[in-house]
Amino acid sequence: MCSRKACGAILAAALAVGCARKPPEPKVQRLAILPIENLTADELLGRVARLAAAAIQAQTTGLTDTYSYASGSAAESELGRPTRCLAGYLTKSGDRLKITLQLRDASSQKTLQVIEEVAGEKETTLALVDRLAKRVHPQARRFGTGNEEAARHYGQALESVDSGEIVRLLRRAVELDGSFGEARHLLVQSLAHTGDRAGALQAALEALGNEKLDRLSRARIAALRTALNGSVAERVEATKQLAELLPADAEVSAQLATYYMSRREYKQARGNFRNALEADPGWADVWNQTGYVEARWGDFDAAIEALKQYAVTAPGSANPQDSLGEVYFMAGRFAESEQAFLDSYQKQPGFLGAVTMRKAAEARRMRGDKSGADELFRKYTDAAASHPLLEVQKAQWEYSSGERARAKKRLEELAERAGIAPDLAAVALTQRSVWLLSEGDRAKARAMAEAALKRAVSPGVKRIVEIASFVAGAETSASEWSLRAERELPGPIRNLALAYALLLNHHFREAALQAKQIYEATDPNREDHIRELLALAYAGSGQWDEAAPLLRHFPIPQSADEPTFDCLVFPRGLELRARLAERAGDKQRASELMTLHRALSAKK
Repeated sequence: MCSRKACGAILAAALAVGCARKPPEPKVQRLAILPIENLTADELLGRVARLAAAAIQAQTTGLTDTYSYASGSAAESELGRPTRCLAGYLTKSGDRLKITLQLRDASSQKTLQVIEEVAGEKETTLALVDRLAKRVHPQARRFGTGNEEAARHYGQALESVDSGEIVRLLRRAVELDGSFGEARHLLVQSLAHTGDRAGALQAALEALGNEKLDRLSRARIAALRTALNGSVAERVEATKQLAELLPADAEVSAQLATYYMSRREYKQARGNFRNALEADPGWADVWNQTGYVEARWGDFDAAIEALKQYAVTAPGSANPQDSLGEVYFMAGRFAESEQAFLDSYQKQPGFLGAVTMRKAAEARRMRGDKSGADELFRKYTDAAASHPLLEVQKAQWEYSSGERARAKKRLEELAERAGIAPDLAAVALTQRSVWLLSEGDRAKARAMAEAALKRAVSPGVKRIVEIASFVAGAETSASEWSLRAERELPGPIRNLALAYALLLNHHFREAALQAKQIYEATDPNREDHIRELLALAYAGSGQWDEAAPLLRHFPIPQSADEPTFDCLVFPRGLELRARLAERAGDKQRASELMTLHRALSAKK
């Protein structure tokens, strides 16, 4: 046993590491519950201390103004961005248990409250812990069991590191009290972690079949079950229920927002990301995701504000400025986009292989300043001198800037250079093939693709070469193109290759149907290339009402996973936007966009 002064020093040391940050002021308190130390000579009381900490965490789960989470150490607690920290120690007062807790502000380390409770005569451990939890938060719920023996087995499971022993102890706890939600939840988790998926599912179903199980435990176990063996719809419904019961849990709200984002249900995604940020305003990644959701929803002012807050919460990262540059670009605010990309580059020149400098070049080019854009692109190439495809990138830049003859010459020399790597030669030949095809020279395009097929070695290069070879095939009907794709192409590349082929052969309505399927299955964060392709197909078939929403904002620079087919949509997308502006009566905007399109489409 130690003196009050000594115990206070122990507690202060435990809290010092975890309580040193200053997050934005939250609407929800994030409470890190650290281990309760056993300061008695009785080692068995360590289980009681462990159980007490776990029970308090469980009892403070589901509150509207507090999110609590267990943490193994003060340093570990920082990962959860706490606003408050709770630590404590177990001693004895005479022959009775005594637990002392100290609640501290995570930013200032100021002690907000000291809580002490001594077990009454013949009082159970669970009753003592229940009183402590109520003092931590007056709305704390009761622990999942009143059965001391079941709780003892649960506490032992928390102490154990042996997976088999953990499962055995939890099964015994559940046998003693079938409505013990925390034990049932941990049992399902433990079985899943050991790889016993069937056992985990069975344990989940048994738990859900218990009518006395509390609502929160039921929802948490249902979420585990759907994660193990449930449809997307079931997983989403389970997450919705959890979000309702855990309003202060930022992670659950963010999970739900991510689902809505994947379905382009931006209104719902915005609401859930906002809920997550109200619960945890220091979560930098959610500020970043919120910025993109707001941008895709069309509220660029909100997007920019979210990304500025992202910069505050991630001050050491170059990514906030990069994200800001992308959102400005989407909005057509190219001067601001360029500056944000340059700021990102200045902060961390090597970030993402110096690609922020290339993005700055693209933003400058969209302002009509070709010479300035070329200079920024040269700075990118200097910084990325070791990139294996740098010469290909130079050619792609030249081609998309209207310097087509120079671009083709560069790739011709690259493919013919003695000793060149086969894959690099294949990439050069493939790009030349696609350019020729987009210009209408199918015979030469097919010859280039066949030459590329003979060179390609790695799976990634073979994939794009096979697509180029397919689309360079002889012209035919839309239905025959579909049959060819089924016969000739593997599943992973079939749909995209067919969309390219239909578009290049002017089967626009069929291309739109094909591209729409791909678009709907594509993550919105990676959609820009296929969205532009779909807009092009709609416009080609005269479906301008369908094309218009897809062209509301500009595609993020360098967003395509594979840029070989970018020539199909850029700078053509500028012409489509010019025509839409003209249809809307904005002649000045239409003229600006068409002038830029002509400059970048010049066949020099």
